Amino acid sequence: MTEELKPNGTLRCYHQFPRHYANFSEMTAQLGDIGDMGFNAVWVGPLHPVSQVPKKSGEQGSLYAITDPRSFREEFFGTADVEAQKQMVRKYTAEAKNRGLVPMFDLVLKHMGKGSSLERNEEPRLPDTENIDTSHWFKSETFRLNGQVWDDVTQLDYSKPEIRRQIIDHLWKPFVRMYIEELGFQGIRIDAAQHFPSEVVKEIIGYARELWDQQGVQNPFIMAEVLGSTKDQRHGLKGCGITHITNYSYWLPNQYEPARYGKPDCSLMAQQAFSECWKSEIAHFSNEKGHALHVVRLGPGDEAYANTVGATVGFADFHDEHSMAWHIRNAWKGRSEEDIRKQIEKAMREEIATVAFCSDGGWFAATGFEVADARPRSVFQCAENAQPSQPNADLRAFIKEVNAIVKARPALGLFNWTERIFLNGKPELAIFKTRDEREPGKPVYLKIANTDPDKHPLLTDDDMKKLGPADRVYICGGVQMQNPDQAVTPAVIAAQPANDVGSVRSAAAR
Repeated sequence: MTEELKPNGTLRCYHQFPRHYANFSEMTAQLGDIGDMGFNAVWVGPLHPVSQVPKKSGEQGSLYAITDPRSFREEFFGTADVEAQKQMVRKYTAEAKNRGLVPMFDLVLKHMGKGSSLERNEEPRLPDTENIDTSHWFKSETFRLNGQVWDDVTQLDYSKPEIRRQIIDHLWKPFVRMYIEELGFQGIRIDAAQHFPSEVVKEIIGYARELWDQQGVQNPFIMAEVLGSTKDQRHGLKGCGITHITNYSYWLPNQYEPARYGKPDCSLMAQQAFSECWKSEIAHFSNEKGHALHVVRLGPGDEAYANTVGATVGFADFHDEHSMAWHIRNAWKGRSEEDIRKQIEKAMREEIATVAFCSDGGWFAATGFEVADARPRSVFQCAENAQPSQPNADLRAFIKEVNAIVKARPALGLFNWTERIFLNGKPELAIFKTRDEREPGKPVYLKIANTDPDKHPLLTDDDMKKLGPADRVYICGGVQMQNPDQAVTPAVIAAQPANDVGSVRSAAAR
């Protein structure tokens, strides 16, 4: 590999989850470590005051139940002075950029925390709202989703054109302008993007792009969460300016029981696959090692829906779900601490490889993922969030190697298929083959990671024949090859001239 590395549109993002930090300064102090692991973006969860109205379930204080979009949480910043808070955030974004990280903020357009001053029509700080009754901005019915009642938030009502215009002009445009012009953010993560009108998404993104254009920021990262969405909902977001979307099969119809998620005695693939990037609503996998895992091709007409919104961003653990480390610790109670830690590291290496190598748009890791932290990650105020870190493995070097491969691989768009292959006698290898159907010759790429840190598997020439011809072979995690000239390693990648992220880049060409 001799050519200069080209920007390939992948998002290698670290999600800083505020509940796992004592204060905002801790988040800033971690940016150097995040950059050292090869990430190119950092997404900050919501930092604003939140509703203290409890849900009927007893939970309260969700980060996503924002009541005041103009200030930040006093207890997290150590001051109630809004200007001092903003100065701390400006320091954060400057440090992120200095570390080669694109700072991204969370944008929650669907709802606000119950009991906000806007809901009571008592918000004097919003510009030009003296003659506007902001209580009319909200729906009266309780927000229900996926069988849950979200009674700590109140939905914004975008159904009436006049009200929608007020909400966009007097709430969201000033909010976005604050984050971009005042605070220095260069990317957005949009919460639950499929649950409100696409016209709102399009206008807000268009406005943000205008502000970035004025600053000379080109092609920002705009990642939309579409968990649990249908293909029609995703298709409705096409043309809104989104560069990346998140989704994974845990939230989609699947032939496997979600309850099997995280069990140490089964393949992680069925639960940790991302059906979007494999161009299928249902990803079919084998749970038995020794078999090839083929992803179902699209049926006639489905091409219109697949990946047309934005490049897909994979992820493993997320907030309000137990981590892989937690699952294994609970499933392996009674076993030795050494065995548990080894199993956690192997499982999480497989998670990382699956997530990062099978998504055309990159991946993200949440706070603590690099040390296999077993702590719960709840958006609500709870004692579990205040627990000290529970590290189980040091995955930082492995993540850095994986990120090097994701950074160096050719830009990927709609590949016709992705395949997981198991080599007999080498179950520690996570092997993924992708073919790009758009390019002349339909190039094939192999990405191979070793999931067992106690092994240094050797890929023989015979092994490579079994895997079939490939235009490039990327290896990491201690994998060795009988013919090393075939391999693209993280060390080889590091030696190349790189054009990665000074500012933000465009997504891979669709």
